[in-house]
Amino acid sequence: NVADFLKKNWTTEETQADVQCLREQAEADIKAKVKGAVAIPSSGTPTQIQRAAVASCLWQTSINRKSGPLKQLQGHLWKYYYESGDIKGEMYDDILPALKRWKKEGTPVYIYSSGSRAAQRLIFGYSDKGDLRPYLSGYFDTKSGAKVEAASYENIAETIGIDDISKLLFCTDMMNEATASTEAGVNTVMFLRPGNGALPPDHGLPTATTFQSLF
Repeated sequence: NVADFLKKNWTTEETQADVQCLREQAEADIKAKVKGAVAIPSSGTPTQIQRAAVASCLWQTSINRKSGPLKQLQGHLWKYYYESGDIKGEMYDDILPALKRWKKEGTPVYIYSSGSRAAQRLIFGYSDKGDLRPYLSGYFDTKSGAKVEAASYENIAETIGIDDISKLLFCTDMMNEATASTEAGVNTVMFLRPGNGALPPDHGLPTATTFQSLF
């Protein structure tokens, strides 16, 4: 968690810079009279400053705010815990055999996520199935566009160098993403995993329960 991370890394230049960015964001919010903004003092004991920084992060998270300073701190936090082995990316059991087969067949595999590319590399680099990055050809995030917009998939196809977008296969468990990718002309498969939300009965898309069922 944030409190533990700040305590363990408090004296590093990187963490001090992260907290300063959070402080400046808080000062701007307070000046703009943003309700709930938490001030982070520039003086006081480390514990006092850390508590204020944690409170600021929790407040931003509670309102689903994704400010630059918060995302920067989160990125460094995830990197620290992934590299230390305290956190591992959880993968379904069928992912590694599928990636190995696609690699052997010469089929490139890309990740498209609302999470940053840096976060994706951490999740797949430090997974409970080992380092999966050698099996992946690239990563895409919202810099290519929102996953619920058809243009995003067209941007990705152009970046990859695919002229015929129907040659792409997109797997998702989100209906709004599937609608966008289908609109763009991408072949789309809805994944049915335990805990996923129910699909509309008339969604009309092919479904799969494992990656093996795609072969």
